Amino acid sequence: MFRFAARVVKCLTLTTVVFICPTISAQEYPAKPVTLVVPFAPGSLSDATARLYAQELSNKFGQSFVVHNRPGVAGIRHVKTSAPDGLTLLWHSSAATSTQAILSDPGFDIRKDFIAVTTTLEAPLAVFAAKKTGFTTIEDVIEYAKKNPGKLNFGSAGVGTVTHLNMELFMERAGITMVHVAYKGGSPAATALMAGEIDLLIYDPAFKTSLNDKAQLLAILSTQRWPAYADVPTIEESGGPKVDAAVWNGIFAPAGTPEAVISKLNEAIKEAAHAPAVIQYMELNGYIPSWRERKQFDNEVKAEVAQWQELVRRANVPIR
Repeated sequence: MFRFAARVVKCLTLTTVVFICPTISAQEYPAKPVTLVVPFAPGSLSDATARLYAQELSNKFGQSFVVHNRPGVAGIRHVKTSAPDGLTLLWHSSAATSTQAILSDPGFDIRKDFIAVTTTLEAPLAVFAAKKTGFTTIEDVIEYAKKNPGKLNFGSAGVGTVTHLNMELFMERAGITMVHVAYKGGSPAATALMAGEIDLLIYDPAFKTSLNDKAQLLAILSTQRWPAYADVPTIEESGGPKVDAAVWNGIFAPAGTPEAVISKLNEAIKEAAHAPAVIQYMELNGYIPSWRERKQFDNEVKAEVAQWQELVRRANVPIR
């Protein structure tokens, strides 16, 4: 899963060797309200958790952190072109890395145009099977698929989404083939699963409360059991290959933002991740608060982009 660009400032040249450059002091930051741009609609997972963290950061700094919903690439580009002063930040998700792999020109490069500050949460993904299949384990899926190549299909929230690419990864590691059926979002795909229109789906495990005996939760895509779903086996325990597919949310700053500001933000978010209100919300929704050292998160983002790019190439996923 989951570069620091040198900050470029305009300097007033006094002589050929003397420069006066504006600096941003970590002690002064933030001197003004901070805008946290969320490129997703209000009410989404990213929106809800961004608002929770924004409140904690506002309390920490005594300065407002305001969430601004600006769905799509327009919001991302807005942060990309904002002043690198830490006053305009991007709250993004795992989609930031899959987008780099599936679009020929996404309009931004999450590795170069931004500094990865830290993660904020991790959420699990799970494999569901339609009731009509009779599958109760991942081993059942693999056994049937090997005997009947191309007979099974799976739905996703769209081409290149994490629900699609993680299934491609599962198929590759299991040595099976299935037909991809792309939907315009996770909810339509989940409805199709319940109706028996598709055989398999990777989705939020919380969906299990809505199954009404129309689908079966087979396994969590994780190397260890997830705290909120301790009764659900991991994919390996269910007879499948190793696939660790936790979805993350994280905060990014425009490239060129001073290291001192990034470090101050990173430490403040670490504190927020341990706040009682954050922990309570995460536990209630089956997530876990997450925090990374800045460079660790940066390395993980780069590695995840590379993983998806390589998978897209091997699996012949169409690049748009």
